[in-house]
Amino acid sequence: MGDEVKKLESWSGDWGLPSIDYNCLAIEAYCRFSGIPLKVTQGNNPLKSPSGSLPVFRDGNTTKCDIIKIFDYLKEQNCGNDVSMSRKIQADNKAYICLLEEKLKPAFLHSWWLDANAYTETTRPLFAKASGFPLSLYVTKKMQSSASDAVYTPLQKQDITEQEIDKLIYKDAKECINHLSNKLGDQDFFFGDSPTSLDAMVFGYIAPLIKGPLISCQLVKHINGFSNLCNHTNRILSRFFPPTPEDMERQRQKEKEKNEAMKNDLDFPNKTRNMVLAGVFALSAMMAFAYSSGAVRIQDTNNDMNIYDLDEDTEEDMS
Repeated sequence: MGDEVKKLESWSGDWGLPSIDYNCLAIEAYCRFSGIPLKVTQGNNPLKSPSGSLPVFRDGNTTKCDIIKIFDYLKEQNCGNDVSMSRKIQADNKAYICLLEEKLKPAFLHSWWLDANAYTETTRPLFAKASGFPLSLYVTKKMQSSASDAVYTPLQKQDITEQEIDKLIYKDAKECINHLSNKLGDQDFFFGDSPTSLDAMVFGYIAPLIKGPLISCQLVKHINGFSNLCNHTNRILSRFFPPTPEDMERQRQKEKEKNEAMKNDLDFPNKTRNMVLAGVFALSAMMAFAYSSGAVRIQDTNNDMNIYDLDEDTEEDMS
């Protein structure tokens, strides 16, 4: 059963990542770590999912949508790198994944879906473009609502405001990142030379933050202070997601469009100046031609007035 091709319905990618969704990234990464045959379909339509969200993992007649349940299912089928770990490492691996879900996930969701500027300028346009109109009108609001429930509902029993919750979740997330960095240390992966489901989960959370457009996000700034975590993401990308010729062509096209946009911005003042000078030159040439052809005559009103005054003075002298 381990050799059968599994199927994954996923969100499409951007920023050099195979998917813009953290869970989709984690599942695809884990399957690549483990050599599990996987056919990925970037349908971008969560309404076709039994859970109303992506990813959807299918193996024969079995369908799983929750990422933890997908890991557990693969382990039950004796598939994946986690199977070869000792019981102690499996327990540690599971404990760190629980830490991620409890401490890092709320701040991650808040950064993308609940921060007003990030949602308006980045997240909503990103997922709207992927899902397409008119599906995007429903999907983005539903995903934002789900993120809000995941972040605030567990803490609403406490007598604190949403602003206090926001401070708390970012504090917890930064402490979680500190723990992850300490755990990783100088190793390539969290439990040695072979990546596990923990590596896949950390990759799913960190890659969109450091590769995506949320450069002013406090979570991104904090992660960028830990070079080992950033290198961990880059290591996974280079080893398990080497760019295809199509990826390289898309990247070249993006760079070309970016350079052309920058060139246009730099040329704008010069273009404006040249247009103004050209207009002045053309107007001057037209006036010169009109004058030389007699179509326009210039009358010196001051001279006319002087002549008139001179005539009056002469008449007075004669009288």
